[in-house]
Amino acid sequence: MALRYSINEFREDITFTVPQEIKPAVPYVTRVQQEVQTKVVAALEAGLPLSDAATETIQAVMRRVASSVAAAEDGADGGQLNSEVVHEQEAEEEQEQEAEQEEQRVSAYSRDDEHPRPWRASQLACDPTAVPAGDAAFYPVSRFRCRPQHKALATLPRSLQMSDNAFRLSWCGVGDRRLKNTVVFLEWCEVERKPDETTHGKSRFYGVITLAEAETLRWLIHHCGLVNERCAFALRLLSTGAAMDQSSLLGSLTTRCPAGEGGLTVADARLFFRFLDNDMFFDEPDLERLEAGALRSVPDRELRAQFFEETLRLRRRHRQQWDDTPVARLLLPPEDDDDESADATKDASKADAAPKVLSAVDVNSRAAYRRMRVIFSRNDAKRAAATKRLREAAAAAAKVPDAAGATVSASTDDAALDAAQLPVPMVAAVIAPLLRPALAQRDVATALAHGQPRDPACAHGGNTLSIAWLERSLFTAPAAKPAPAESEGAAQQPQTAETPAAAGEAPANQEDEEQEWSCPMCSGRNPWCVERCDFCESAKPKKPKSGGPALDPWPCPTCTFINEGTSRYCAMCNTDSGRDVGGADAAASAAALTGHMEVPEGYWVCAPEKGGCSKFNPNSQFYCEVCDRSRPDLATLRF
Repeated sequence: MALRYSINEFREDITFTVPQEIKPAVPYVTRVQQEVQTKVVAALEAGLPLSDAATETIQAVMRRVASSVAAAEDGADGGQLNSEVVHEQEAEEEQEQEAEQEEQRVSAYSRDDEHPRPWRASQLACDPTAVPAGDAAFYPVSRFRCRPQHKALATLPRSLQMSDNAFRLSWCGVGDRRLKNTVVFLEWCEVERKPDETTHGKSRFYGVITLAEAETLRWLIHHCGLVNERCAFALRLLSTGAAMDQSSLLGSLTTRCPAGEGGLTVADARLFFRFLDNDMFFDEPDLERLEAGALRSVPDRELRAQFFEETLRLRRRHRQQWDDTPVARLLLPPEDDDDESADATKDASKADAAPKVLSAVDVNSRAAYRRMRVIFSRNDAKRAAATKRLREAAAAAAKVPDAAGATVSASTDDAALDAAQLPVPMVAAVIAPLLRPALAQRDVATALAHGQPRDPACAHGGNTLSIAWLERSLFTAPAAKPAPAESEGAAQQPQTAETPAAAGEAPANQEDEEQEWSCPMCSGRNPWCVERCDFCESAKPKKPKSGGPALDPWPCPTCTFINEGTSRYCAMCNTDSGRDVGGADAAASAAALTGHMEVPEGYWVCAPEKGGCSKFNPNSQFYCEVCDRSRPDLATLRF
């Protein structure tokens, strides 16, 4: 009987009875007492009486259970909050604070009279300046200004228009108004109908519109035949200039519509609307076209800068600083030309004091220029071919007068040809075939115009180049190591494999001159003759001062990064390679053990203690590539 009772304790009842009603919850202590009482009765029935010690043990356990449950209930009644409740309250408080801040930002701008005003689509068939003022849907951008103190670009062509729903002139002077971003712009032509039922385009206009207006016009194109027959217009994307949709009449005009006032084309209008939308990043050809197009009528750069800053202030943009971007070339005063009659020292001081904006175009052109030097320094045949082709081009140009009626040179002598000034496009067209496929002709021309170092031999501010200057600055061969000189009393020993070169020197023999060094930042392979990486502009690492054989670069088995042969730990993930490098990698070993990596040469760190992301950015970048925080020393940096 006792054995059966003991075995039954380990049996599990597989039956399950669904209760007919929901019984009230039984307190935990009561359920434990009922279970103990049931077990005690079953033990007595099985002939297993409880001893006094067992009874005291059961009573002691029950007292502890009761006290624990009472303590837990007292704690809950006392209002003690667990961690989850605290976190929920903190999250709710943060959301409320963010909502309040957003409400304050929104309330700082006026929202009165923002309902859209309807206008007739028939206005797209006529000159917008001829529409009565009360019914006009567009007005010239030359009248646009955000507040009375804000000067408008009053000399802009009238072919540049702005929708009344994008920004109303009545909003000026009644508080700041958040400017809408431009995504789509409108192109339309004034249509003239002849008695013979032919349609002719008279003048072309371009306008900034809202997204709601763009969607409405698209609906009219596909559902309203009358608009397609009487109006010639197209919706174009600001980002690419491609036509989203257009009416059927625009492509079937009997006489093609001419360009807008001042000869503005669709491309010119798109670039200006990008400028109006406070786009800061333009390519070099776009900057030149914008300067010669829509902004040609606004020569005052100070007025341009004030207009750009005022509109940028009213836009919700993460970046508000523009003076280190390509658009600054349109807003800042141009650098003064060098006066040949002025003193050289005075010119040098002016050049040092003049602010220089380092744009993305300048950085890319300098990298392309260094790439050209690398290619020519490693190939004697290309250097000779480039010089020969340039002399032939100079000799041919000497026989044909230019547009001004003057010739480049009157002699075919090599010295005279080398001193002749050749236009940059001509030089690029001659040497570009020697640089393919590494560089295209357009990249070569940009590098020669903007990436070259300033040199007195380069006349006209970089528009022309001489063959002599190219041979001295671009067509350069690797520098040969001078023979060791003997000192008084003892001759200096020649350098061998056991006597390494000083840090940063070129290899001794011609075979070593063809060697390459690996960039510690991007693992790019560069010729020994260059001091900076051709890909990321990192400085060439110095050779170890300790003796011993040279160590080859090794790939990390964890992240595949190619590390310098003198390092034992991976520069990316700190994986230990187990290589015997002596004391050359002591700093890297200490960094791997402490977890703190030193900032590489030529880079700056986005400091995490100041809210940064710890990203290593090259010195050519003024803002972090990851979190867009500014460089710590940007305020004191001289351009």
